[in-house]
Amino acid sequence: MWDLSTGFKAALANTDPAFGTRVTGTTGITLGDGDGTVISGADTINDGDSGLAAFAVDEWLTFNYPGNANDAKRVKALDVAAGKIEVAAGSWASAVTSNSDSKQIMEVTGGNLKAIMQNMQLWLYGGTQPADADASEGGATVICKITLDGGTFVVGSAANGLNFGQYASDMLRRAIDPATGNVENWQGENLTDGTITWARLYANAADPTTGASTTDVRMDAAVSQTSGDIILSNRTAVSGATTEVVDVRFKIVGATYVA
Repeated sequence: MWDLSTGFKAALANTDPAFGTRVTGTTGITLGDGDGTVISGADTINDGDSGLAAFAVDEWLTFNYPGNANDAKRVKALDVAAGKIEVAAGSWASAVTSNSDSKQIMEVTGGNLKAIMQNMQLWLYGGTQPADADASEGGATVICKITLDGGTFVVGSAANGLNFGQYASDMLRRAIDPATGNVENWQGENLTDGTITWARLYANAADPTTGASTTDVRMDAAVSQTSGDIILSNRTAVSGATTEVVDVRFKIVGATYVA
């Protein structure tokens, strides 16, 4: 069963959605029709000033360009880089090649579970699972650190971070990787031999803090090869070999309010 840290609960309760705006002048935004490079055939928002990195995959954006056929278009970011955001094919009425007019991109971000844990990392442990996500790892050993495609994790960056996908059938599962169109590939190289017994997901805001904490944003989960919170390819780890996450199941069930 999943266990949420006090820091996670506080972030979920107290983080308000944020409104962000980027306005460009004479050397900024253009729109591409079907010129996506990560997602074949995707439409794009292009920025000659390379100022789009602060946006994130799955964010909804509103593009404002008064007098243009694309004014007030609402699109979802499918892939984000500093110079280009890729959105669904057919989003734009037509390409916009002129960068001589002021345009505006607005976003609404944060305030939900997916945003709080965006670009997270997953550590797999051997040993006794703590009583809750606030508690110290105790004598547990880090056996594997899971990232996107097993790549190097960079704190504060989207690089190789893990994400939850869209809520469906009472569950959050792994996000779709826009680069492949498939669910994200969560894997890592085992750091040591051992039996994986539980897992802790850490938010991207800071380096994972081991030890007891009531402020760190993190989630604990049970692991298995057949069912439960996180399903692994193999719980018996061999140093240097790869462990893969087969499925993630964060189930959201009904709750009773108690005054």
